[in-house]
Amino acid sequence: ADPEVFEAKLADFVKKYSTDSNGKSVLGVQPLTDIHLKSNLIDEAELNGSIIQVYFLIALSIFIVAIAWINYVNMAVVHAMKRTQEVGVRKALGASLKEIFTQFVVDSLVLNLAALFLSLLLVVSLQVPFSAFLQKPVSDLEPLSPWLIGGIAIFFILGSAIIGAYPATRVSSSNLANILGQSKRSGMMQRKFFLVVQYVISIVFIAGTLVVYLELDLIRNHDRGFNAENILAIKAPSVNEANSNYQSMLEQFKNTLRGFGNVAGVAASDNIPGKENENMIGPIRKANVPEHEGKTYRTVGIDEDYVNVYKLEFIAGEDFRD
Repeated sequence: ADPEVFEAKLADFVKKYSTDSNGKSVLGVQPLTDIHLKSNLIDEAELNGSIIQVYFLIALSIFIVAIAWINYVNMAVVHAMKRTQEVGVRKALGASLKEIFTQFVVDSLVLNLAALFLSLLLVVSLQVPFSAFLQKPVSDLEPLSPWLIGGIAIFFILGSAIIGAYPATRVSSSNLANILGQSKRSGMMQRKFFLVVQYVISIVFIAGTLVVYLELDLIRNHDRGFNAENILAIKAPSVNEANSNYQSMLEQFKNTLRGFGNVAGVAASDNIPGKENENMIGPIRKANVPEHEGKTYRTVGIDEDYVNVYKLEFIAGEDFRD
């Protein structure tokens, strides 16, 4: 069935059978492959990821590779300029432009291949300390898929060939006099251009890092409106509140905790600050408001000690009364 056609029929179904007085209930369909990274709905089965964060990390990795490639091109051009006499001798001995070009590209591939093996060696050797830093065993990660390995190989070959092609083209397509004379200024200007691009990307990274650091510092130190220090949240077992013993068991548990000398206060609630609130009650309306204008609100069930434990300040209204 066509998902769009089916989703269009759901609107009539909701309109016919929904008991929502606000008329805002909506049903829709969603691909299973979109749930983990592209879904942000209430009552998800688990905490979802973010496709925006994935795109950001991909862009970050591309910028890092770009900086490395530009730096390599700069060094490769300087190294190629130092080999002008070698290139001139080879041309004098009859070497073709294709042969000289191929030599520089192969040199680039070999150097990048050595760097790839060195990086893999570092990944393997740093696996244990990195696992300790993340507090998660990275050795349990799934093996790389053939598609990913193939993509890395293609990326490596094309990247090495492209960044090796620029200095190879400059040297192989010019005669010795041009390399030593007139084109020297042009080569210097091009290297300066690459350096400027590299520094601009680096400055953007540094500025971005500072912004992220300041944002995290603000999140850690700004006034949240409640006391979050020295609070220990305990997830209680699932108990039916309709159970006649629920309230007595809860009070007994709270009194037991209060008996410890280092416990300043105990409060019960069905949610904690900072966690997504899944409880919705409605429609709620004022006494003089028509019933159809009632609204649904997210609520948190708390006891009489909650406000004191979290040191909440009332903007309006009052705390529980005895």
